[in-house]
Amino acid sequence: MRFFLAVLVASVLTGCGGGGGGGNPPVGTTVVGRVIWVVDGQAPSPPATLQADTASTQSSTTDGSFSFVVPSSATSVVVLYQSGATTASFRFTIPAPSGGTASMGDLYIGPEKVSVRGRVVSAIDGTPVQGAQVDFASRRGATDATGNYDLAEVAYAAGAGAFFDIEGQVTRLGFFPQSFRAEDPAVAGVVTVADVLLVPESGSEPPPPPYNIKGTVSPNNAAPGTIVTLSAAGVPVRRWTVSGDGGYGFWVLAGSYTMTFRNPTNNMSAPDESVTLKSQDQIVTRDVTLR
Repeated sequence: MRFFLAVLVASVLTGCGGGGGGGNPPVGTTVVGRVIWVVDGQAPSPPATLQADTASTQSSTTDGSFSFVVPSSATSVVVLYQSGATTASFRFTIPAPSGGTASMGDLYIGPEKVSVRGRVVSAIDGTPVQGAQVDFASRRGATDATGNYDLAEVAYAAGAGAFFDIEGQVTRLGFFPQSFRAEDPAVAGVVTVADVLLVPESGSEPPPPPYNIKGTVSPNNAAPGTIVTLSAAGVPVRRWTVSGDGGYGFWVLAGSYTMTFRNPTNNMSAPDESVTLKSQDQIVTRDVTLR
């Protein structure tokens, strides 16, 4: 097995154009991060080997951390791991450095590789969000015109709870960031993630009235500044900041929602309200009183 790993490392160096002679070490970028074994969410032991052109290092067996200087021409890091009969090889892109240091964050590796697929849509009307950046398990992609994304070569291990603890992130200019997790196991090498709903930043309530969920927050002297949060299945999809008139309103798709009311300026709140819309033309009114 040791011989196999040595051959694998040598082949990586050859493919990266490495080999290099003696002399002073190359001056380049300091690359830092942490290697995580997706089976248990811990640092790999024995340590993983990291290669970037002619530079190499090993991860810490304590926390998986690493730090090494790579040639400025290096564009990726290959992480190699072998333990008994298990051999893994993953390649990750080096991000643009800041102040001479490129932080790669957590690099997930595992005994298997899968594709992670899903869709990003607007929380207002369910329309696809194109150009959203999706980050999950050290992989990054973007949504297409239909709101779909496909992340390839994601570290995976069948039945491993650590994989389902990984928190992904979706960002898009003009929308609030939204996190997500995978909930279903891989089928034929593909993990399908539920739709991620993005809440627009622009305006307190686009589009304009009419609303199909609306109401008033009282008393009048305490209502301004109250944040009304509308959630679906525990995920916030809309927010409204109450002004001097005490009113709020949302226009959303048919479904079940929960509203919370909290004024951070005076620490007053109202009991949560549950709302179920059977159709989009149904109008529901919920008036609440802060306490």
